[in-house]
Amino acid sequence: MNRYQLISAIIEPTLILMGDKFDSRAAQKLLLYTCAVESDLGHYVRQYPSGPARGIYQMERRTYFDLFDNFLSYKPDILKNLLRVAAYDIEPDADALMWDMRLATVMARLQYYRWPAAMPDEDDEEGLINYYLKYWGPNPKHATLESVRKKIALTLGD
Repeated sequence: MNRYQLISAIIEPTLILMGDKFDSRAAQKLLLYTCAVESDLGHYVRQYPSGPARGIYQMERRTYFDLFDNFLSYKPDILKNLLRVAAYDIEPDADALMWDMRLATVMARLQYYRWPAAMPDEDDEEGLINYYLKYWGPNPKHATLESVRKKIALTLGD
């Protein structure tokens, strides 16, 4: 997927719809990085070669349901906003993450939002990568600051 279209057509408008407490340039960049590392900018919508992760951010089904059960069930205003922004009346099945990039973006943003640590500044690449490593939860055996930095540079063409 084209990185500029991902930002301008999916990430930015979705975060704007979610509201000011969810939208920032740092959040947009963090989601771009997450998508670049996890799915090669949307090349994979299902974990390859097999696995539970779904969508352009490769959110695991367990994480998806945990967000609903242990975060959103206690935040009815955020749940209502999620359903409005993603255009659902009820909680969609986790497989919807594979074809609904707006839902995937909302859920990825909420996964980062649920943690109390402040998000690094948009110009703090190392801080954003470390935030990704801490709160997205990739396998620490395979994901280090340097390996993620290289993957982002390779995928985004930087």
